[in-house]
Amino acid sequence: MAPAALALATGVGFAALRLPGALWLLIAAAAAGVASGVLLCRSTGSRLPAVLLVFFAAGGLVWQAHHGGPIGDQLSRRLAQRAVGRCVIEGIVRSAELHFPGDEYAPVIVDVERLVIGEERVDLRGGVLVRWSRPAHRLLPGDRVRIAGGPTLAISRVNPGIQGYEDYLRRHGVHSAVRATGPDLERVAPAPSRSLRAWAARIRAAQADRLIATVPESIRPFVLAVWLGHRSGVSQAENQAYIDAGVAHILAVSGIHVGLIFASMSFLLPLSIRSERTRAIICLVCVVAFCLLAGARIATVRATLMVALYLGADLVQRERDAINALAIAAIAILLTAPAALLDFGFQLSFL
Repeated sequence: MAPAALALATGVGFAALRLPGALWLLIAAAAAGVASGVLLCRSTGSRLPAVLLVFFAAGGLVWQAHHGGPIGDQLSRRLAQRAVGRCVIEGIVRSAELHFPGDEYAPVIVDVERLVIGEERVDLRGGVLVRWSRPAHRLLPGDRVRIAGGPTLAISRVNPGIQGYEDYLRRHGVHSAVRATGPDLERVAPAPSRSLRAWAARIRAAQADRLIATVPESIRPFVLAVWLGHRSGVSQAENQAYIDAGVAHILAVSGIHVGLIFASMSFLLPLSIRSERTRAIICLVCVVAFCLLAGARIATVRATLMVALYLGADLVQRERDAINALAIAAIAILLTAPAALLDFGFQLSFL
C-alpha cells in the first residue's frame, strides 16, 4: 500500500498547486489508469503503473472536491464584498480550548450557520475563529452559540512565504475571525448527548478540574501540558527552555504520547498474557482510552488510527506490517481531509 499512498499524496500535492487545467489533467489520468488497468495489463506487476495513476488522480480529485471552488467560504466572501460592522453570528462550536476561572483568553472555532445584521437574517456557511477574552463559561464541541462582534478577514499575523497559523486555519475551512468579550459569546443550546467529541471534551475537562484540585501548583502547568495538552500555564521562559533542549514536543499531546502508551503496553503485556489477540485487544483499548482521555484531538486520533491498523493484524491472525498500516492510515486521512497533507503535524507523524 505504500506506493499507492505516495501516489495519492502526490496527487493531492499536485492539485494543491492550483495550476490551470489541472482538473482536466486529473480526469485524463484517472481515465488512462482505469483503461490501462482493465484493457492492457495482464499480470499483477504490470498493473502497478495503472494503479499508481488511479491513486494519483484520486488524490487530486479529492482535493478538487474539497477545495476546488472559489477561495474562502460564504461568510468570508460576504465580508470581502462589503464591510460588516457589529453583528450577530450563530453557529455550532467545532472546537474549544480548555480554560479555567481567571483565564483571560480562550480561542473557539465555530461553524457558522447564520449572520444577523440588524433586522436582516442571512443563512450562510463558514468557519470563524472567535478570540474570546474573559470567557464566561466553558464550551464543548457541538454547543450552539451566538456571538456578537465585528467579523474580519484577518485571522492572525502573517509572514509572506512562511506557513503560519492563518494558513493552517484556512486549509481547514476557517477564513475569518471575530473578537468577543465575556457575555458577547452566549451558549444557546448544549451539545447533543450522543456527540462523541463532546463526551471526549467533558472527560478532558473533568480530568483538568481534578488535576487542579490535587496537583501542587509548582508543577501543575507541566502536568496539564503533558497529559492534556493545555499549555497556557507554561511560561514563555519555560517553553523556550524545552525548545532549546529539543523536547518541546512533549508539551503538546500528540502521536508521541500514543506511541509511549503502545510501547509500554507492548513491553508489559507479554510478561503475563500469551495470546497475541488478547494482548492486541488490551493494548488497543488502552490506546483508544488515552485518546479519549486526552480529548480526541487530531494528532492523537491520527496516531490511534495508525496503531489500530497495526494491531489489526493480530486480531485477524496475520503478520504485522508497519509500512502497510501507515500507508492505509495515510490513505484514509487524505481521502477524508486532503488538506492534512500540508500540515506539519501530519508530515511529522508519518515521517
